[in-house]
Amino acid sequence: MISNQKVSKGAASATLQNTAWQIAAGWVLTGEDASYTGVTPRHPFDPRGNHWGALQLVARYADLDIDNAAFPIFANPATSASEAKAWAVGLNWYLNKNIRVNTSFSRTTFEGNINQAAATVVRQPEEVVFTRLQLAF
Repeated sequence: MISNQKVSKGAASATLQNTAWQIAAGWVLTGEDASYTGVTPRHPFDPRGNHWGALQLVARYADLDIDNAAFPIFANPATSASEAKAWAVGLNWYLNKNIRVNTSFSRTTFEGNINQAAATVVRQPEEVVFTRLQLAF
């Protein structure tokens, strides 16, 4: 993705070009087909019948690069990152066609502008565990 945006601050103005990309993959561990509409379990969740729905392993890697021209006029290099790189892994549990439970772990690292002092935000990565219960998707 390439995003061009006109910005201004006081008398200064510029067109900044930020770029980002990601790659994502998923594999259904229980053998069902995956599609853009999700996964339909072959056997919906029914513990009495020893059916547990479908499980999908997912992974993602992403990169965001902020235009160097954003610094120092439009973004503060002491408090803003110029690049973010993130990876995530997760497990999606499809109990049936209408109920899904997601859980994932994501880690993002930040880099400062190469022409400026390192920003505070780049000193420590961000690590997050996400969970979600989704109904009627």
